[in-house]
Amino acid sequence: MKILQVALGRIPDVCQKCMDKNRSIALKNNWEYELVTKLPDEYNVVKLDMLKTDWYRIDRLTQEKRVLYLDWDATLEIDINFGPDPVFFKNFDVAIYFGDDLDFAKRVRKAMGEMKDSYYVGGMIVKALRKVFQEDFILSGADNFNTWLLKNSKYSNFLAPFRAIRHLHINRRYMRILPTVSKFSKDK
Repeated sequence: MKILQVALGRIPDVCQKCMDKNRSIALKNNWEYELVTKLPDEYNVVKLDMLKTDWYRIDRLTQEKRVLYLDWDATLEIDINFGPDPVFFKNFDVAIYFGDDLDFAKRVRKAMGEMKDSYYVGGMIVKALRKVFQEDFILSGADNFNTWLLKNSKYSNFLAPFRAIRHLHINRRYMRILPTVSKFSKDK
């Protein structure tokens, strides 16, 4: 099990505190912790860091089992049994865990389409997840999506408690007014 976080550029103090808390949770549970501070060059086709990290996090999660991705301004607030099954959080793009189901992760990545620069910010991962859910809903033959998803689908067993994640919604555009730490945290 691993917690993965990405922090590009300056880190606001409040985000550093979130990352420190997640690192402590990983240490307490004997999990790995990885902080990525620089993305591979292939992500430079995208100008906005926020979009780069969307592509990067899903690409990483298609390659490695049992990795919990958390945004830099999100913390895990309750104990959850992270096993082989995915865990779906309220803010799916803020906290992502596919467990051992790399095929599902790859379906989400495929639904995101080709990596390209865009001025559209936000929602890309959530839309891709919805598309995968919709595909499975159609195959199920059910007639009510919400009932199917929340009660009758295999995914209904994978929903995390509502308050499992605390998300501060730090917007990089307003970051210049927040105090920042002078150095990145060391990996692991």
